[in-house]
Amino acid sequence: MNVLRDYQMGKGWGDTYEQGKFRIIKIGLTTFETKNPKTDRKFLIKRSLAASIAMLNGKAEIIKSIRTEMSASDLAVMPGSNIKAELDAEVNALNDQIYSLEEEIFELENLIDDNELDRIGSLNWDDRAAALADAVIKKIDADYDAGAISVENKATYDKLLADANTVKSQRSALVDRAEALKGNIASENSSTIKSIAEMPLYGVISLATEERFDSANNKYEVGVLLAWSQKNELRTRSILTGNYKGKLNTSNREVQQHIHKNRQNLASMIGSSTFKDSTGNAWIIGVSGREIRGSNSSAAHGAARLQASKEAVIALYSNVSTSQELEQIVRETYKDAANNITESQAVESFASTMQQSFENRQVKGNGEVYSREIIHPITEKPTFISVYAVSAASSEAAKQIEAVNYKVNKQDIQAQSEAKAQKQKLVAESKQIENTPLDVNSSSTNSTSANATSNKAVLKVEDAKAKDSKASFRAPIEEEDF
Repeated sequence: MNVLRDYQMGKGWGDTYEQGKFRIIKIGLTTFETKNPKTDRKFLIKRSLAASIAMLNGKAEIIKSIRTEMSASDLAVMPGSNIKAELDAEVNALNDQIYSLEEEIFELENLIDDNELDRIGSLNWDDRAAALADAVIKKIDADYDAGAISVENKATYDKLLADANTVKSQRSALVDRAEALKGNIASENSSTIKSIAEMPLYGVISLATEERFDSANNKYEVGVLLAWSQKNELRTRSILTGNYKGKLNTSNREVQQHIHKNRQNLASMIGSSTFKDSTGNAWIIGVSGREIRGSNSSAAHGAARLQASKEAVIALYSNVSTSQELEQIVRETYKDAANNITESQAVESFASTMQQSFENRQVKGNGEVYSREIIHPITEKPTFISVYAVSAASSEAAKQIEAVNYKVNKQDIQAQSEAKAQKQKLVAESKQIENTPLDVNSSSTNSTSANATSNKAVLKVEDAKAKDSKASFRAPIEEEDF
């Protein structure tokens, strides 16, 4: 895309908003996957289709800039159940029990070292509850084992131990509850955009194409710089409507010479392009190619020609439609519900449907102007390239040629009708003669002559096995003859 954009900027081309000179320029891109174009047997088919899709993408951008039906919505959702509020009450109750346990510890001097108490006090609530309860239980259990607890302090130690176990069990229950709530949605923001554009499009021309193979990602990219202009729409109109103005004084010789001169670039010309000859006649060109493998020569030629014809016509006219939808969601979920720690996840989905089509179009003057078998520069395989072209002049000429042929056809039908009537007359006269009695002597003479004829020697030709051969024909006429 950068190369095409730089080319456009270097030429100084841009959209024009001047009465009678409207112009819109867009870039169309597409990619397809191929590990190695040299060994990909379907590369040319993929490349041909990619050229059409790139053109379609560019046309879609053109019609969207003319008129687009859009819908958009932004939505923020906060769940009705506030998980933080639900857990906060339980966390606060547990904190109260922790404070009470700490007060009991302070009443029993030297039960737990002050430095250890300071360390425990710096922890968050769940780690603090566990550490404090464990420290108390460990100390009391050790003192019980050593017999260091006096009788008067036993009741106090028993209560302290029970409270420590209560804190520990409540802390564990609260952590389990928070874990169960993990992943619950804290909030969700979404944005949805839809756009629809559809219109008939006449006279889009290709200004430049660019393609490249990205071996690191196994991607082949095809890009095209397109333009719709009012001037070219007028040319297209004259082709489609047959309202040709001016004198027919041109031929397809210059467009053929143009293509022949650029025959080394035929592979990269696949798709559609334009050419204007010295008389000002603009040609819409469609190019396609197919790899030749084994005995598929006829099929390859036929497919390439049909595709090239389509490329030329669809550059003239197509009904283009595009529907696109973009959905974005940012969802915040609880990672640690008890401590109100959340994490965000963002997802994006883009869907697009585009189409360009024509049906039952009467297009005159669209014919093959050039074809050639080449060695494809990328695949290094023999490839047949077909080039079709149509212009206002060729369309007008085709219209007149068609009229001439139908005029001859009418005369031929009339002549055939007269010939059949003459034949019927002659047959009737022959039958009348057959019904007339013949002279006996005359009949004998004719019979003798017939027998003599039948006794002539017959020339026999020995059968011969067919060999490889060529056959060609050159009409003995000069250019001025046609």
